[in-house]
Amino acid sequence: MFLARFNKIRYSTQLLHSSISLLPFSTQTFDLMNSDANKPTENNNNINEHHVLDQLSILLPIRHQNTPSVEKRSSELAQLNQNKEMFLSPEDTLRGIFIQKLNGKIAVKRALTAAAVDIEVNSDLVAKVLNKGNLDGGSMVMLFEWAIEHGKVIEDVASYNVVLKALGRRKFFDFMENVISETRAKGLNPNYETLFIVMDSFAKAKRVSKALHMFGKLEEFGMEYDLDSLKVMLRCLCQRSHVAAASALLNKMKEKVHYDGETYNIVIRGWSKFGRVDEIERVLKEMVEDGFDPDSLTFSYLLEGLGRNGQIDSAVKILRI
Repeated sequence: MFLARFNKIRYSTQLLHSSISLLPFSTQTFDLMNSDANKPTENNNNINEHHVLDQLSILLPIRHQNTPSVEKRSSELAQLNQNKEMFLSPEDTLRGIFIQKLNGKIAVKRALTAAAVDIEVNSDLVAKVLNKGNLDGGSMVMLFEWAIEHGKVIEDVASYNVVLKALGRRKFFDFMENVISETRAKGLNPNYETLFIVMDSFAKAKRVSKALHMFGKLEEFGMEYDLDSLKVMLRCLCQRSHVAAASALLNKMKEKVHYDGETYNIVIRGWSKFGRVDEIERVLKEMVEDGFDPDSLTFSYLLEGLGRNGQIDSAVKILRI
């Protein structure tokens, strides 16, 4: 068996050699292929390397050119910054100036002036920047001052109310008081909206004593104790659930201000939100004793208080009267 396989292999090998000898190639052909003329030279290597780099530069971000000049890079950077600004809203552009943490007020205001060249700055835009975002109190005041100085915002009480509301919302009370003092220094007297903004900010922050203290110094801020200012204060306290403080203030101010029926209704409504029927009846009694008749709002607040207290039967009886 082994000899048979060996003879078979020899026979196949002979056929292979005979087949190769019949091919139309001579030994000269292989000599030419292995000759020195076809060996790669140094020049050919350089050409091949450049060719490879060129091909790779098409597929990949590889550059084998010279480094661009400083002027060209500066121009490209400026163009990139300009493109970024195109995608920013005007309020984000102004807000971004304060995020950069520039050194000093002068630098910040110069940056604001430069930004104002490309965007239209008005009172609405300033209000958006103040009311949205995370600017600190100093940045808010600085932006407002710059807008006033450059005539972007009218210097009146309405404009000051915008920045006061923004400061109060973020609980920057020190800055808020400084702005109020500034309005007085410039001869601008706060109005009832100003009073509501300031008092509501303190009441919302649960700083009731501070709100009452400032209300006691209304004359220092250019306002007077009158019925309208008292109503503003009572509403702020009741809307922020400080009804007990409002009720105490109602009793305290009787000697200074002449009340009307609405004055009592404000406090009655405050107690109705908590279902305090006993307090509603007490204030209602004082209202009648002071010569004011309950109106439809008074009864609606009374019904609400009875309902919240679970006294449905009593509410039905009142409706049947």
